Amino acid sequence: MEVPPPPQFVPTEVVPSISILTLTTLAFLIPLLHLATHSRRVPEVLTLLGTAFVAYINICMAKEVLISGNRVVYGFGGWPAPIGIVYEVDHLSAIFSVLITTVLFFIALYSIGYFSKGHEGRLYLYYTLLLLVEVGMLGVIYTCDIFHMFVMLEVMSIAAYVLVSYELGRVALSASSKYAIFGALATTIFLLGVAYAYGCFGTVNMADIAAKVRGTEFPLSTVVGVPSLGALILSLTVLWMFTFKSAIFPNHFWLPDAHSEAPTPISALLSGLVVKVGIYGFIRIYITVLGIDLSRVFLEVLFILGLVTAFIGSLSMLFEYDVKRLIAYSTILNLGLIALGVSIATQEGLASTLSYVINHAVTKALAFMSIGIAINALGSRDLRVLEGVGRVCRVVGIAFATSMIALGGIPPLNMFMAKLYLYVAILRAKGLWWALIAVAPSVIGFIG
Repeated sequence: MEVPPPPQFVPTEVVPSISILTLTTLAFLIPLLHLATHSRRVPEVLTLLGTAFVAYINICMAKEVLISGNRVVYGFGGWPAPIGIVYEVDHLSAIFSVLITTVLFFIALYSIGYFSKGHEGRLYLYYTLLLLVEVGMLGVIYTCDIFHMFVMLEVMSIAAYVLVSYELGRVALSASSKYAIFGALATTIFLLGVAYAYGCFGTVNMADIAAKVRGTEFPLSTVVGVPSLGALILSLTVLWMFTFKSAIFPNHFWLPDAHSEAPTPISALLSGLVVKVGIYGFIRIYITVLGIDLSRVFLEVLFILGLVTAFIGSLSMLFEYDVKRLIAYSTILNLGLIALGVSIATQEGLASTLSYVINHAVTKALAFMSIGIAINALGSRDLRVLEGVGRVCRVVGIAFATSMIALGGIPPLNMFMAKLYLYVAILRAKGLWWALIAVAPSVIGFIG
């Protein structure tokens, strides 16, 4: 007997625009309702309902896209590409949309318990910024326009900068400032690349640029500069921009402070989701838009940077007793490995990358959220103090231990298969020696 599909309350073709509209409306509505009611429950309930609704419609959309193979295309105002801004959801963005909306819903749910005491006067600000981070992330993965990608990266980033310093501690403010200053520099460099690409291609539409770098024409626009030079400048700025967003060497330095000093739900958000937007950017620009042949040199550079990043993360774990910084260094390690999967740019490599991204996002969010409960209970982030957390709260201890064992790649947990799939892809693309070198950071990190 065939199981009927779940009811779809929103037509599939408008899910991207409805998702952005819903979250943006709630983000502006919450402060107004706070002024009227001064109730902490109003922002909590609205955020939970909004993120649940957006997660549901994105899951329905992704199911249709992945099963049918058809893309969802929505042009704002009815304007065709490349004149208007177009949202397009293919297999890649469908997977990321489900990951982002689902994990963020659980982070919003966790936040209600985490902030159950205190923060009365500004809790509305937290939920407003949380929704804006989701708006930015979804905008990046939906858009077919590199300038709109820049705008949405700024929305995501600015909200994230403020959330890192939400608890107003001195170290948190310092971490947030460093994150914001160097993040602003990275996005400015990317904007210059977008502007130069527009000067060369006469468009910022991704499909239009992809057609022009492959020597074909796209309706309604024409080449006005040197496409190869435009592609080179765009590739350079993309490399700098997304190595920062995904904390790849040499732009990894901000992550340990920001992820460890942020409120625990935001640590889960940053490590689980925000840094993955940088990985999406690499795949979308280097592989989908510019193509593997044109991006080959930059992908080789990314492979080396990924290896260096993985070793930095794993070696840093050996000497760290602050549990939140330990998990943050684990994120650096795993982002380096994910970068390896992107850089080999084979079908197997990209499939292993997506598997790794999904499993790491879920597992890292679990690690941060479980240890956040333990930190609140014991009042310490010292790993030596937290060793007995299982005696205080068995469920929390089991959840944290499971997540850390999974992150270590121990069978039969989920990260074991994700890492194995990645190493096999590296072995087939690069050979035995590179695969063995890629395994080394995981071994060091597990010892740490």
